[in-house]
Amino acid sequence: MRAARIRMRPILMTTIATVVGLLPMAIHLHPGDEMNLPLARAVIGGLAGSTVLTLFVVPVLYTLVKRRGVPASPSGGVSP
Repeated sequence: MRAARIRMRPILMTTIATVVGLLPMAIHLHPGDEMNLPLARAVIGGLAGSTVLTLFVVPVLYTLVKRRGVPASPSGGVSP
């Protein structure tokens, strides 16, 4: 939770800058932009999805797992 608060501003700044930069390519302003539409839309969608996962879903899952008291394996999750 603390790491999400610390990293929220840089993550949001990067996401917003990328989305704003790709918007002209994604909304087809000029003739000849048809080739770039799928790429821009895929990048915007992927970035939006990963931002939501990074800022909300991962911290919530981590909190739930930590509350359950699931001990971490000393070998880093690798079984012998």
